[in-house]
Amino acid sequence: MQTDNARILIIEDEAESVRLLLVFLRDYYPDILVARSGPDGLDKARKGKPDLILLDMGMPGMDGIDVCRRLKAEAATEAIPVIFITAYAFVEDKLRAFDAGAV
Repeated sequence: MQTDNARILIIEDEAESVRLLLVFLRDYYPDILVARSGPDGLDKARKGKPDLILLDMGMPGMDGIDVCRRLKAEAATEAIPVIFITAYAFVEDKLRAFDAGAV
């Protein structure tokens, strides 16, 4: 059952995590974009204009914190809410995410 027309962008490097998120979300939010790296996520955020970004914190190369900072630094993407999806449980990691612009 679709509940919203929102477009969601998932930025996650682990295929299994992407699969699980798609299983949970696609019935409610059929317009889902997927990026498997930070640079690809930035590109898809700019071009796809999602309403929400679900972002992995721990990715190789460009991590989620850097991606979030770059999203918030650009006029075209600064207003898109970013929610981190991560197994990191330390308060310091949460503070870094909020400092980078996550909601």
